[in-house]
Formats: sequence, C-alpha cells, structure tokens
Amino acid sequence: MAGHLEQGGAPNWFVTEMKGETYRDGAAENNWRASTRADNGRWGWTPEAYFTGGGNYEDDAGLLMPGSYTCANTCAPVPFWAR
Repeated sequence: MAGHLEQGGAPNWFVTEMKGETYRDGAAENNWRASTRADNGRWGWTPEAYFTGGGNYEDDAGLLMPGSYTCANTCAPVPFWAR
C-alpha cells in the first residue's frame, strides 16, 4: 500500500486507469484501477469499486488509458508520463 486518501475529499484526483484483478467491496465490483497521489505524497493505485456512479466493471471515461497497460494482483507504479 502506498498510502491513503481522505474519503470523499475534494482534493482527491486521479490521472490514469488500467485493468487489474477484480476488487470487491460489498455489492461493488470492478477490475479497473485509477492512479493517484496519496495523502503522504506517494503514487499508487486505488480500485474504481470505490468510485461513486457508474456500474460494476465500468471504467471511468474521464481518465487517461495508457494502451494495453494492465496489472494483476499488484499494480505497477504510475507511468513516468503521468507523474
């Protein structure tokens, strides 16, 4: 884990997304991850199952998608061009 985000805070922002292993939180399921900078300044990935709106297994149309960049179990660090 790279860090944490203050839940629902206006300063939360995301840059890119990629597919990974399915993450479940109650009825929410998603295999998309979004890159962000945690409150401690470290880059990491958060499951889009935590995002409000949209359906299960739906990507966030507002994020950059770097081609076939995917992950399984653990996502790699954010690409250099998204820092």
